[in-house]
Amino acid sequence: MLSVQQLSKRYGDKIVLEALSLEIAPGEIVGIIGESGSGKSTLARILCGTQRPDRGMVFFQNQLLLSADKPFDPIFRRCIQLIPQQPYASLDPLQTVGAAICEPLLFHKLVASKQEAHQRMEELLESVLLPVSLASRRPAALSGGQVQRVLIARSLAVQPALLIADEATSMLDMHAQAQIVRIFQQLSRLSGVAVLLISHDHALLASVAKRVYQLKKGLLEQKTL
Repeated sequence: MLSVQQLSKRYGDKIVLEALSLEIAPGEIVGIIGESGSGKSTLARILCGTQRPDRGMVFFQNQLLLSADKPFDPIFRRCIQLIPQQPYASLDPLQTVGAAICEPLLFHKLVASKQEAHQRMEELLESVLLPVSLASRRPAALSGGQVQRVLIARSLAVQPALLIADEATSMLDMHAQAQIVRIFQQLSRLSGVAVLLISHDHALLASVAKRVYQLKKGLLEQKTL
């Protein structure tokens, strides 16, 4: 589904990514581990289209998604969704949880009415193990784990094929981490959604990912689970 071929990125004289190649099939959970500053977030931003590589190509569903010469194809914007590291900063503090999830449904015209959007929003909350009663709350009234799951629900609203989770569990306690991992496993198994799980926690990745790669000095190397 996703094929990254010889991707490279530099910031000045610093090599961030060097001839990186990676394959992800539908429904797979693939992990990337690396220290802070190793280029994990740069890779996530490139795959989501917010940065351009210096060299290399990325194919998605057998079509060229982006390259050094070709910007991210917006036709795939809904297909690839990023779950960011800092969930509170990714939500409007004045917007309720329900409104945040309904917004992409209405914007992309994935529902026929506000009533249908509300019904779908409730289904999405339940799919990420959150009670529907949270729909009327604002982000500040939720725990970190709950807000992270709201972001997952909002991303799922547009029916993506690939989720990129950039340190999505790093700020959570062990119980919240386990819930997020369980959600990713269910998505992979039941919905065929692929997950690129970026983390500094090798034990967590080894427990859930089919393959784990280490990103170090710009190079990607597969690790033994």
